[in-house]
Amino acid sequence: MSPMFPAAMYFATQNNTQVTAQRGGTALLPCTVISQSSALVSWIRRQDFQLLTVGLSTYSSDERFLVEHLRHLGHWALRIKSVRTEDEGLYECQLSVHPVQSVFVELKVVGKHGHV
Repeated sequence: MSPMFPAAMYFATQNNTQVTAQRGGTALLPCTVISQSSALVSWIRRQDFQLLTVGLSTYSSDERFLVEHLRHLGHWALRIKSVRTEDEGLYECQLSVHPVQSVFVELKVVGKHGHV
């Protein structure tokens, strides 16, 4: 019998949520934290394990990435401006509790006219 996935205790966002964005547009990857702890929220791009954001700070030199935060709602969305095809893939929203908890959001990128 496998243990219940504990991330549900910390996140309102469903694990493996899929987001589709148009190339050249803006993507908003959701991460809503329901835990009232003061734990930091980080976004990590899984294809190269690049740390993109920690809290409200952007760690990526790519200025297209930023956090959209609404504290009273627990929203820690990752906004990606001018989406590129190579942005497609898995992103991890990680909460710095012990043990660390994460949800994954998959970004799909489509062409301007709906062609993949």
